[in-house]
Amino acid sequence: MVIELTMQSGAKFYLDPALLNTLGVIDEPRSYIYSAINGARGSLMTVKSVKELTGADTYINPRLIESVTIKE
Repeated sequence: MVIELTMQSGAKFYLDPALLNTLGVIDEPRSYIYSAINGARGSLMTVKSVKELTGADTYINPRLIESVTIKE
């Protein structure tokens, strides 16, 4: 699964699907992102800057997400 987040700035980031697992319960991607936008998951969201989910973590303000693309 690829979860692509496009920010208001036009920058694209990718959410690791492994983060959707909360204590053994898999969250639906839209619910997870909606919770982050509303602040229920803290003020920053951990993402990657490349689709392959490699490299350093980047922390974004989820309230600045403009669109989400989910590819199964």
